Amino acid sequence: MTTAVRVAGSGTAAHPAEWLRGEIMAAAASAGPRLGPAAQALVLTGSVARDEATVTPARNGWRVRGDAEFLLILPERARPTPAATEAARAAVVHALAARAIDCPVSLHLASCSYLRQMRPHIFGCELQVHGRVVWGQPDVLRAIPHLAPSSIPPEDGWHLLSNRIVEFLESVAAHSSAAPGAPDLAYAAVKLGVDLGASLLVAVGAFQPGYRARQRALAVWARQAVPFRWSLPVAEIAAAVSVCTDWKLGASAWPPPGSSQVIPWIAELAYQLWAWELRRLAGPPSAAAMAWADWHANWRRLAAQQRPSVRLRGWLHLWRARRAWREPRLWWHWARMAWVASPRLWVYRAAVELLSACPAWPAASVRSYHESLQPQRSDVPARRAGAAPRGLAGAPRPAPSAAPPRAAVARKSAPAAGPSRWPDPALVPRCPGSGWERQAAAIAAHYHAYLEDTRS
Repeated sequence: MTTAVRVAGSGTAAHPAEWLRGEIMAAAASAGPRLGPAAQALVLTGSVARDEATVTPARNGWRVRGDAEFLLILPERARPTPAATEAARAAVVHALAARAIDCPVSLHLASCSYLRQMRPHIFGCELQVHGRVVWGQPDVLRAIPHLAPSSIPPEDGWHLLSNRIVEFLESVAAHSSAAPGAPDLAYAAVKLGVDLGASLLVAVGAFQPGYRARQRALAVWARQAVPFRWSLPVAEIAAAVSVCTDWKLGASAWPPPGSSQVIPWIAELAYQLWAWELRRLAGPPSAAAMAWADWHANWRRLAAQQRPSVRLRGWLHLWRARRAWREPRLWWHWARMAWVASPRLWVYRAAVELLSACPAWPAASVRSYHESLQPQRSDVPARRAGAAPRGLAGAPRPAPSAAPPRAAVARKSAPAAGPSRWPDPALVPRCPGSGWERQAAAIAAHYHAYLEDTRS
């Protein structure tokens, strides 16, 4: 049950997310004059702007799981220094701390031309519908052209799912010695579960801005989907999205009761959906790539379709960010990798290979939770007597008629205990730990350092 927040000066109790949005907007507005003379507007976006943030009580106030996302609109040729950008972000953080709100803040820079030239993608559609100007020009978002959610390219949903998998792996590695229900691990799994719905809806052209809207849209679409046409456990994904959405928006404490039981289940569904979307992105498969589970062949076909300019832009960004001109030992290896795919595709491939080798959680409670949904899943036939197909981390897997078999999936190509199987250990800074945890931390470090704030 969601905890209500008593609004000072009134007799009413507000939903924590609504109260939080008001407090963050007020804090950002008070920090606006300190953003510099070139700033034109400060826009709040993301889950906080939609009143869908996850807020939990803390010892001395409130804690926000996730972050508050802001877009700082600047003149066309303004190029603030990193120090000025960090000062602007810190001004918002300090204003929130004064209100006893522990909330990370991310600040992205953009110009009006960026808004005018925006093309359909998930961030743009949600910014247009739910973005809120908290300081500066009140009509700045009117520069965005109409973005139809149905026009979002399918690869945008696949990228979102891949990013969530990387973040999930990072949390698993960071909490490998903790209980499966550690709050941060549970939150990462719930975010992954929620965005299964966003990714799938983008793939089928039915995306809706907002968690609740996507929950409803996916439930409607799942009832109308033909199981044998989609070769995907559609009803199971819809059930996972519904559970995770309710937890993210309604839980009063973290981790929510029962969250540790569904973590392997969510990881398994994410793996299946990722490979299914990859096959669709790669186009009509050849005979060698007909197997749904043979995602390595589909990955190679998708990489071969990348435009050379896209591939080059990604590697040039990495070259500058890593200052690779000082490391000649990387040049030949990078050149060989650049001939195959962009850094982003390499990171996604490494993440999913590692996901297939995810450490096991206790499976007994997972199995009981998973099978409790069986009467609701008309597209998943009952398993044969004596058969118990297993998925990631020991979680049961849907029968072959609902999701294609994973007999030849990445188990045979999963990374070994050491870092040698990571596609390019030199791409990332050295990370602590060993084995699976080190590889997950390395993948996440690469993602955050070189890919998170780019689309290349």
